[in-house]
Amino acid sequence: MPKLFYILVYSFAFSSALIAQEKGDFHFEFGVNAIKYNMSEPQNYDDLDTLYDYYDDVNKVNKKFNNMNQGISYDVGIFYQPLRWMDFGLTTSYQSSKLLRNILALNYANPSPDGTYPEINGSIENKITAYSAGVGLQLYVNKLFYFEEKNSPLLRKIAVSIGFKAMYGLSEFTEKSGLHNSTNPNWEIQNIRYSGTNFLYRTELKLGYHLFHKSLFSDVGLKIGYQYGKTKPLKNFAGYKLSINNNTTSNVTLNFSSIYYGIYFIIGR
Repeated sequence: MPKLFYILVYSFAFSSALIAQEKGDFHFEFGVNAIKYNMSEPQNYDDLDTLYDYYDDVNKVNKKFNNMNQGISYDVGIFYQPLRWMDFGLTTSYQSSKLLRNILALNYANPSPDGTYPEINGSIENKITAYSAGVGLQLYVNKLFYFEEKNSPLLRKIAVSIGFKAMYGLSEFTEKSGLHNSTNPNWEIQNIRYSGTNFLYRTELKLGYHLFHKSLFSDVGLKIGYQYGKTKPLKNFAGYKLSINNNTTSNVTLNFSSIYYGIYFIIGR
């Protein structure tokens, strides 16, 4: 459902920008950001402890191919410009990060006929996603100070803006895990999914360049900002909270608060 929602929002925003482009009142904006989260709780969530109880792991492998604290976000918005130095509109965001680990254990519960203990190999993938939608406001410093009227051709093409965004949405923590060995190569441990609502607030500074004044594809630039956002304790479909390593007194929350940086481009005037 969330993916379908975003497809519809993006399609509407893109078509609206094209229709309104002749008036110059609307523009369609797309951005990609790198974010360094503070996901200490989900990063420490380790369902491998359950496996160790069964297999007395003596060769523990916890190889990090990814880092749940390093995420990426994709942003799409449509903005209306009532004043030459300000616009506001609807904005959406999709964020994700993941951690992939290898498992290597010895199966003491079922030794081989020769007395050796078969190896168990597997992997665990933990992933965090967040779908958010809300409103945004941008103030254009270059228009407040009339950069377009300066003598410098370069300065006339510079766009500087300060933006504020408030979004509400749904966050998920998922785990896909599986083991395989010589006797049961396709043994699936479990797939879990916990979710919670999120509220995100962003403040960002953008520095852009006007590529074309009258063209559909107009601006491209860089941005840096700060995102604040936390969820309440995550719950599954039955209402049970996610805890760390079967510790029922600890409840996992997601912390999206972080500095981010990225690129953006604008379709429209």
